[in-house]
Amino acid sequence: MGSQSDRNGTPPPHRASIAALLSALIPGWGQSYTGRRTLAYSLFAVDLILVASLVLVVARFQIEALRIWVSPESLVALMVFNALLLIYRTLAVSGAFTAAQVRDTGAAMAGRMALASVLLVVPHLVFGYLAWIQYDLITTVFAPPLAAAPTTTVPPSPITTASGSTTTVALTTTTAVPTIWDGVDRLNIALLGSDMRPDQEDLDPGSRNYLGHRTDIMIVVSINPSPPYDVALLPVPRFLSNFEMPEGYGVEPTLDDWDWIGHVWRRAEDIAPELYPGPGRPGENAVKTALGGLFDIQIHYYALITVGGFIDLVDAFGGVTIDVPRRIVDRNYDTADDHNAATRTTMVIEEGLQRLDGYHALAYARIRSQSHEFARMHRQRCVMSALIEQSNPFTLLLNFEQIATAIKDNVLTDLPQDRLVDFVDMLSNLDTNNFTTLPIDTSYEIAAPASNIRWYDLDRIKADAQLLLSNPERAREELGLTGLDTNCEESLDP
Repeated sequence: MGSQSDRNGTPPPHRASIAALLSALIPGWGQSYTGRRTLAYSLFAVDLILVASLVLVVARFQIEALRIWVSPESLVALMVFNALLLIYRTLAVSGAFTAAQVRDTGAAMAGRMALASVLLVVPHLVFGYLAWIQYDLITTVFAPPLAAAPTTTVPPSPITTASGSTTTVALTTTTAVPTIWDGVDRLNIALLGSDMRPDQEDLDPGSRNYLGHRTDIMIVVSINPSPPYDVALLPVPRFLSNFEMPEGYGVEPTLDDWDWIGHVWRRAEDIAPELYPGPGRPGENAVKTALGGLFDIQIHYYALITVGGFIDLVDAFGGVTIDVPRRIVDRNYDTADDHNAATRTTMVIEEGLQRLDGYHALAYARIRSQSHEFARMHRQRCVMSALIEQSNPFTLLLNFEQIATAIKDNVLTDLPQDRLVDFVDMLSNLDTNNFTTLPIDTSYEIAAPASNIRWYDLDRIKADAQLLLSNPERAREELGLTGLDTNCEESLDP
């Protein structure tokens, strides 16, 4: 193997397969093995620069790296760099192989070359595949980029040169693309959970069997982009019925369950889409308008996930750990597999620390049999809190393909793909201790004119929401509000 000299003191010949394998491990090692020391040191210098850059990014520039990972243009550049790095390593391996004196043969040689090929190609294939998945996810799920920055041409103006002659120069200026925070005191995003069943998702919305989205989960997340970077969570009961729409917008109230705010999307899409104009599809226009009017704010963006998508997403994370404060039972649980003929079964979520897969996490968030809507909403917030707190870079990387597929197949949103970097910039400023929840519970309820609808004190809701958005500390004190997951160890179930 080249480790001993022959009887005349001459070093044994260098084997090509060993040289190739060494440079597949570290570019330049094979060149050093074959005696090409000057070239080896040059390659080692390049290796050192690449490794040092990677260590520096991991240690000091995680946010900058994450910005690259959510930018389509940067991902393309990253894939090109990955290809160039593969070419560099391939040249190093082939150069080491060529420089060796002996083209060895046999099973050992074949094994070494196979290992060298794996070490050379597989890391780049894996990285390239992950980068492509991320690029496809961003460009498929998220909305097109914001309008390109305008280019303005300033009229020619005379300029006197040093020689005394006069000339005219036309100047062009490009306005920078604004961040997603520009021009807003708070960014408001509606997070929606739809009960769209798997048997409905592939149907054409024009089909008579298509029943649309009913948004059983509705939470407005309001983010303050300035210090103290507080975040308000405004969950809305799906059966709230006396929400207000602008005059002439949408259909007239009917005093039945069609007036539930959770039915606004479906009503807009399936009954009268032409009555819900706006920049997006009728359903999202209707929901944004209804929620914005409820809290007297503008809803800038939305994200919606189906029940099947929730199951897939939790499973992609490997499950979620919930400390269940009280045993939950539903003896006629709707498994959400079909709109018209859902399978029914007995569902039990035992008390205590549980690792729930997507199916059981959804059940924990949905069950209201032998309970009530507000207990269910409380559990929904606790599941969301657990998912946020238990997410970490290792989990995201380990399950990246499954997570990306779950999002791509089950999420609708109008968040622009080129502004995801703005959320990355905000990450280091956000602290879950600055999250505050304003629950719209029975204390807001007022008398309704029909038994199958629920009315709430809209003026009080608006006032409390505005207090929370303008002064979170005072709102916590005066309204007795809690954070993201406070009281999850308690149960609202009877």
